[in-house]
Amino acid sequence: MIASAKFSSGVNNERSMQLTGRNYLSVSAVKQFLRCPLSYRFKYIDRIPEETVSSALAFGRGIHAALELWFTAQLEGQPEPTLEELLVMFWDEWKACEQETSIRLGKNEDITKIADMAQRMIAAFIASNAAHPAGQVVGIEEELRAALLVDAPDVLGRLDLVIETPDAFIVIDFKTAKSKWSDAQRQDAELQAIVYKELVGQIAGDKPVRVEFIVLTKTKAPSVAIESAAITDGAIRHGKAIMSAAWQAIQNGNFYPSPSITACPSCPYRNQCDAWQG
Repeated sequence: MIASAKFSSGVNNERSMQLTGRNYLSVSAVKQFLRCPLSYRFKYIDRIPEETVSSALAFGRGIHAALELWFTAQLEGQPEPTLEELLVMFWDEWKACEQETSIRLGKNEDITKIADMAQRMIAAFIASNAAHPAGQVVGIEEELRAALLVDAPDVLGRLDLVIETPDAFIVIDFKTAKSKWSDAQRQDAELQAIVYKELVGQIAGDKPVRVEFIVLTKTKAPSVAIESAAITDGAIRHGKAIMSAAWQAIQNGNFYPSPSITACPSCPYRNQCDAWQG
């Protein structure tokens, strides 16, 4: 397993703990703030439990759990899990979501269609090159944190998979998508890739760090693509500036709704938002 990145507990970590109950920043939290500052407040400041979770999120968690089992077998030198074993892991995670909150199915969606899609997607993954990456699995579900920003809390990242080759460390994140990634989706994943690269860079020594995304599509014939993130020094500076600015706005209490025709209908905080008076 890879070693943990060191972090220093300072005043900003304590301030973050006071505000959110977490003494760190995460990419997912920052991205939620950027999408809608008010929903960030409801989740992380007011700590209001989500009333529902989308089936897409529950489905993604199930696929993630199945892939974690697959690569854990490689890490431990065990036989490859069967499709049936991976599907059991998928449904175990789905049921765990159901126990946490209500799963909201999409339009024209039912459990039979979800089961069929899960089976076809996992089978496509097993048959793909992504199932057997070159190199050695050295980390699964690794949690790293470090002081990457000035005057801000530590940044934490949870890494799905870390591969070591003779030439590099490769950080891999699992994604599900309705279709093959667009340029906008690649751009949306850039901040996550920057944080992962910077965190693993703390412990990688002289080896370079690459970040890749395994993208499984929910299409009639599911595809499995490996998307490599091109991360420039300028992008790293820009990403850190975004996270620092988000933290300053959070500290200053700059929380307001950000109406979206795509995000609002599925937001678990619609009732709280409708009742918000500023």
